[in-house]
Amino acid sequence: GNVDQTPASQQWTIQPGGTPVNCGPAQTVSADADAWIDQSSPSANKGSDSILKVMSKSGSANLRALVQFPLPAVPQGCVLDTAKLRLYAASASSSQRTLQVFRLAGAWTEGAVTWSNQPSATGSAITTTSGSRYREWSVAALVQAMYSSGTNNGFLIKDATEGQDAEQQFNAREKGENVPQLVLTFKPAP
Repeated sequence: GNVDQTPASQQWTIQPGGTPVNCGPAQTVSADADAWIDQSSPSANKGSDSILKVMSKSGSANLRALVQFPLPAVPQGCVLDTAKLRLYAASASSSQRTLQVFRLAGAWTEGAVTWSNQPSATGSAITTTSGSRYREWSVAALVQAMYSSGTNNGFLIKDATEGQDAEQQFNAREKGENVPQLVLTFKPAP
């Protein structure tokens, strides 16, 4: 039942420790493979074209694009913050469309991919609207899944409503200007 009339107390001084983590500036990588595929010519390969075509067309004549990027190493002590997929369109039709991007679940090569052998898509779609100049999709969740799984098969771009009539063309890496880009930023890990 005795109570200490002079309890001990201690003061603590908290100081920042170590060197702050520097994750560097945004990194922009160019595609190392891209192609478009044609539902009406299911065995044709379009990997060497300078244009990537995405089209919604009635009569089983849809067109889709595939694009893949080399992923840079995540800086030590950092995690992915943002990722933007950017494709350049010199022009666009007057009807505005919703364009979807998915992560690809299987491997493909630029010189061999066709409608018949296209890999399946996985996960939820990321969308943007059609139009001219650079079109951008915020694909951080898709890129994080690539880093987490250790599997990078790239992206599939398609019209959200296929089987109608609208086309969007993008510059392929073979065009040599305004090529497909993936822009990544990293932040210190929590």
